[in-house]
Amino acid sequence: MSADLLANVERHADDRPAASPERADPHAGYWRGSAAGHVSYWRARALRAEGAVDRLKATLAAWRPVT
Repeated sequence: MSADLLANVERHADDRPAASPERADPHAGYWRGSAAGHVSYWRARALRAEGAVDRLKATLAAWRPVT
């Protein structure tokens, strides 16, 4: 059997490849902090947008063309 087909566990300790010094995923991650903070941010943003839509609806309902 070829040595290339052996799993690392089956190899001698001095024949195993060295561990990689860098992380497998070089990115720090897309989520910084807790996900709850992101949920709170997007919920507050959606509520502000809904409030703006309600104000626009009220303004448009009260609008009358000038004659």
